[in-house]
Amino acid sequence: MGKCLKCIFISASIVLMSCNKTSDDTFFTTKVVPILENKCATCHGIEQDSYDKFMASGNEGYFYFPLKEGRIVDVETIYKVSISDDRVDFDEKARFSRLLRNPLTEDYGGIPHKGLDIFYSTDDKDYQTLHTWVAQEIAKNPNTTPELSAHIQFFKDEVQPVFIRNGCFLSSCHGPLTFTDLKLQPPMPDGVFSEAMVRSNRASFLGKVTHFVNLDGDLNRSRLITKNIPIKEGGIHQRGGNNQFFESFADEDVKTILKWLEMEKAEVAAHLVSEGEPLRGLGETQGIVFIR
Repeated sequence: MGKCLKCIFISASIVLMSCNKTSDDTFFTTKVVPILENKCATCHGIEQDSYDKFMASGNEGYFYFPLKEGRIVDVETIYKVSISDDRVDFDEKARFSRLLRNPLTEDYGGIPHKGLDIFYSTDDKDYQTLHTWVAQEIAKNPNTTPELSAHIQFFKDEVQPVFIRNGCFLSSCHGPLTFTDLKLQPPMPDGVFSEAMVRSNRASFLGKVTHFVNLDGDLNRSRLITKNIPIKEGGIHQRGGNNQFFESFADEDVKTILKWLEMEKAEVAAHLVSEGEPLRGLGETQGIVFIR
């Protein structure tokens, strides 16, 4: 009797596991695919006969999927392209995934999308359906991310708020589509950043193209500071103006930024060696070289 009960339990478990997997697949096929077909196929759909050639012509990694007579028939491919290339971010909560943010209006946490806004609210039923599916995918394959290093955590907790208060994250100033080199990822409507957004913003403030910090010299001369200081106090010209941010180098917000830059400087110095020995005195004048 005990063996029979054990067999029944194992069989039931297998059936339940199978049902759950089938349920997930069914949800994607019956709920998600029709949304992608109706909302995305006009721009992102490619006729099945030319799909492989199209993708091999420099379009790998982009969100395109095959269509046959205007309908999605290759569920496996549309599934793969929907979750690949970080469209579903398995490190974060569902709402941070690009598959949900690209078609969403900026007011609700959306990001730039060539196809403009598809969803004008997170209350949209189709958006909620996509959110449910993305959450299911993340729950099935969650990633464990390491804790932020001390200098990145300080940037997140202390430095980002300084620039939020000063309006630097506005789309018209330093948003993702700004014409300047300083392009930032704005927070979600509730003020929350994902870790990926924090890391991206830190890299932007340090300088992805133009260097905004002066880690190998006087930290006060970092463009991140001087462009936000009045000209008469030693600042340099900024298109957005110089007088509405920090009053002087003695400003408390400047001190916060300088503390962060000291941490970043120490982080860089920890990885520098000369003849097998740590390179000390990063940013300090070691001597004078005269070049004729």
